Amino acid sequence: MKKPKPSKPKVPQVSIRGETHAKVKEYCDKKGITVTSFIDKLCKEFLEL
Repeated sequence: MKKPKPSKPKVPQVSIRGETHAKVKEYCDKKGITVTSFIDKLCKEFLEL
């Protein structure tokens, strides 16, 4: 039997709710980026990666 192809590593789902989410979404829309990439950049900066 063939081994199944390794699937992509699962990305943990990050959710922000309410007012914070609305503000983040508005910011991201203005910048033309996705909320996910915003969170990714934020984490990298915060963790100094």
